Amino acid sequence: MTNSFSPPPLPNEPMFGMPDRPTTRKSGSRWLLFSLLGCGGLLGICMLAVIGVLLWLGTASPDVPDTAIIPGAQVPDTFMKFVRGTGVLEPGEQLLFFYSDQFAVEDGFYLLTDRKVVLYDATWEKPKVLVPFGEIKDLNAEWSDNFFVDSSIHITLLDGTLLVMPASSEYDRDELLYNTLREKWQAATAGGASDLAAPGQSN
Repeated sequence: MTNSFSPPPLPNEPMFGMPDRPTTRKSGSRWLLFSLLGCGGLLGICMLAVIGVLLWLGTASPDVPDTAIIPGAQVPDTFMKFVRGTGVLEPGEQLLFFYSDQFAVEDGFYLLTDRKVVLYDATWEKPKVLVPFGEIKDLNAEWSDNFFVDSSIHITLLDGTLLVMPASSEYDRDELLYNTLREKWQAATAGGASDLAAPGQSN
């Protein structure tokens, strides 16, 4: 009589029909880490490409506004031609600062002159907002050191309207523009606050 008994498998031998050993948590974590590193590297390359394109547009193309606030005397003639064409400047008015956060000056810009603040946005129902210093009730600012996020100058009018004027922090010209605006406002109105706002403060 033939003995059909077979000994049980040794502890290290898999049973017939059992699946292969599953991926361990350590090997799975290693795969996840490599995947994240790969995605992070790709994201970094994309970010550098975007920054490069923005810098190229701001320097190589004369029709694209600078990413920084421009002193009035340095504003390109092509920009000034469009600004004058909108009728926001009066005869003899001096432009102190120009800034645009758009890819084309025709889409929007912000001005500080020796007489008023100008906000222009082509998408608004009334694109031009002209604010003489005497119509300003209060000023304050929210500062940003982030290249991709502008500082914000908050202008409260006598009727309670709040206007927000973006200002690039490059070369600290956001502070220069704000302090110049505050000085002009104080000189044009009686009883204005006398302190200049320092970065990180709101008056």
